[in-house]
Amino acid sequence: METTHAPIIRFGREICGDIEQAERREWWLANGLGAYAAGTIAGTLTRRYHGLLIAPVNPPLGRHLVVAKADATLSDGVDSWPLFSNRWGGGMIAPAGHLNIESFELDGRIPVWRFACAGLRLEQRIRMEQGANTTYVAFRLLPDGGQPQRPLSLNIKLLVNAHDHHGSARSGEFNPVIESGGTDLLVRFPDWFALTLRARGGIIHSRHEWYENFDLPAERSRGLSDRDNHLCVGEAALQLLPGEWVGVVASLDANPSPYLDEALRRARAADAGNLKRARVQVPELAQAPAWVDQLTLATASFIFARPLPEVPDGESVIAGYPWFGDWGRDTMIALPGLTLASGRFETARRILQTFARFVDQGMLPNGIGVDASDGLLRAGAPGVQLTWMDARVGDWVVTPRAGKPVEINALWFNALESMVQLADLLKRSREPYRTLALQVRQAFQRFVNEDAGGLYDVLDGPNGDDPSVRPNQIFAVSLPFSPLDRVIQERVVRQCGAELLTSYGLRSLTPSHADYKPYYRGGVWERDSSYHQGPAWGWLLGHYALAEFRVFGDAQSAQARLDPLRDHLLDAGLGTVSEIFDGGPPHTPGGAPSQAWSVACTLEAWWRLEKAKKQKLLPAESRQAKEKNKNSKTGKSIRARAKEPV
Repeated sequence: METTHAPIIRFGREICGDIEQAERREWWLANGLGAYAAGTIAGTLTRRYHGLLIAPVNPPLGRHLVVAKADATLSDGVDSWPLFSNRWGGGMIAPAGHLNIESFELDGRIPVWRFACAGLRLEQRIRMEQGANTTYVAFRLLPDGGQPQRPLSLNIKLLVNAHDHHGSARSGEFNPVIESGGTDLLVRFPDWFALTLRARGGIIHSRHEWYENFDLPAERSRGLSDRDNHLCVGEAALQLLPGEWVGVVASLDANPSPYLDEALRRARAADAGNLKRARVQVPELAQAPAWVDQLTLATASFIFARPLPEVPDGESVIAGYPWFGDWGRDTMIALPGLTLASGRFETARRILQTFARFVDQGMLPNGIGVDASDGLLRAGAPGVQLTWMDARVGDWVVTPRAGKPVEINALWFNALESMVQLADLLKRSREPYRTLALQVRQAFQRFVNEDAGGLYDVLDGPNGDDPSVRPNQIFAVSLPFSPLDRVIQERVVRQCGAELLTSYGLRSLTPSHADYKPYYRGGVWERDSSYHQGPAWGWLLGHYALAEFRVFGDAQSAQARLDPLRDHLLDAGLGTVSEIFDGGPPHTPGGAPSQAWSVACTLEAWWRLEKAKKQKLLPAESRQAKEKNKNSKTGKSIRARAKEPV
């Protein structure tokens, strides 16, 4: 099977055979309906969220763990070799099937294992069907693995569950009806849902046996329950023949296709189609490096169908895997990178139409208002957290930021200037927006902290102006329209670079602050109280790179700021970007292992900076000709166009 491009996510025995290294690296799949599948390279479950099918049995986002594992053992009738591993309470690993893994890679987004056992080589792939709550687990003998001396078979134990993906199950908690029919096994939870398990290359024998005391170290590190139990409902007995795919299909659909080879071809075609569309619609991606291609593929995992009565083809964005749903704030932050930078222009339209149904008094949910005295936006109420720094522990709002937050007002100014341009294009009056933009620009100068060199984080708060050095000020430079002059912009970038910048993002608080917490550790209280008090946020690295370019004008140097995330794609959530990183070295990833705005803002920044590089490389005459051609179509002057930032 050909690959979409040379895989950049690939590991050999030195990683796959080391349980600690193999468990910290996770693969993630999604189906465009809100369902997902996930696991570790080792094949162990380390999170309650790991499984082969976690689906919204209560749509749109009532996700439940439906299929936990498909544990396969290779046998020649005399000897047998486990192709899976399990971690049990007390820390025991049994069996240690990860020792048989010769390599692991992502082919596009498809996880691929290759096993080497007694001279035999076997390949395994897992795929989720787009637009269906269906997962395929496929195996085949590799032609270069030697000729088996005896007939080979695979025995696959099928473990299911029925708990909310945030929870866990007790042994005997549920008792589904299991109906066996040769190649099919129907597992019914009366008045709820039915699961079809289908064999390709053999039959399934029904079972009813609880497997207890699975150990979940990732949950333990979060201060949460670290045990789960799963019900084995069947065992597939499959015959392995050279070159033929065999395996199992797990689906909430009544009649899933059993053809594994076709399912895998559809997966590869989908990835290839996503890359082709992006390269055609976004020319800057045509010669993108492989790690940017991988990010482009990752964008598809976050977009899912969100039909509404008024918008039947509505779409939205999963904020992050595994525990987030779709939030308006995260969706709007991620939208340019997920859609515009990947050539999904129609998807961008549908997302905006979907969220337009939730607009209240001109805004998405979150309260907020204009201070008539200066035109700045104010926000906040006792016990309420409104900005993206929204951590809360019980009744304690960790970073309330009540008053006039700097990033909210940078966005406000940017929106007003954008409306000026839009009014011009629509031949409407620009004056209402221009007048207010000028007022906001003037008032915004109050954010300048002459003593510290950067900007105040919040103005007019309950305790006055907040001088805390946080990354929110970077938006006053990174956005296309800045209310600051060039000297102040440079001071902001230099302060963020000196105090907040890490290889993977910007710290949420300067290390010199008394409340700074460099490491994201402990239980719920410890983690939530440190969430925005030191950890570095991946989505902010792209904004820092854009701000640095807009101040210093070196697109190539600014783009190089993103390079460390290329290395991160080989850690934690493979091929995607984590939510946060420790503020202190070595900046270990934490939070959600796959975060929409981390992926989106990185890709958007790379795209915009690549565009700036290519524009700079054009000869002056060619640039002028291109501008003249564009302006003849839009009716805009070259002078007005030249003022637009990248």
